[in-house]
Amino acid sequence: MMKAVTRCGGDLIFNSSYAKPKCGANDVIVRVKAAGINPIDYKLRWPMGERIVGLDCAGIVEEMGKNVGGFNVGDEVYGRSKGSLAELAVVDPKMIALKPKTASFAEAAAMPVTYLTSLQSMRAGNLSKDGRVLIIGASGGCGTAAIQLAKSMGAKDIVGVCSEKMPILLPV
Repeated sequence: MMKAVTRCGGDLIFNSSYAKPKCGANDVIVRVKAAGINPIDYKLRWPMGERIVGLDCAGIVEEMGKNVGGFNVGDEVYGRSKGSLAELAVVDPKMIALKPKTASFAEAAAMPVTYLTSLQSMRAGNLSKDGRVLIIGASGGCGTAAIQLAKSMGAKDIVGVCSEKMPILLPV
């Protein structure tokens, strides 16, 4: 048994005796060291989402299915899982990567959904070097990620807009 946060209708329940997941032939089991929480995690109701709450995680590979390559038991990884608010998470190996040695587990777990969402937006908008970008919601998770990505992609003009709660934006 393991600890996990599960969905029950619209409620999130801490469950101290949830069954440990089984590793399928194409799965990786990750011992979660840190998990990120996004609005989708607490807004989505069962049965639309996974039973265990959470998408973003960072941890250590504990078990791999027979069809999985590219990782080893003991590797430090981060990415998207099927329920990250648990001691163990089932992960599709295509949705994780080796954790950078310079990043902590908490830092790595904070990136997947926000940075992937922002990167997809930059690509959909065809942002290129010396391009211009308007980021609405610049003080949130995706907005902060979008500012950093736009800067790293060489955008010339980056304009961020945020709510009255966060009235100050600093130059990037």
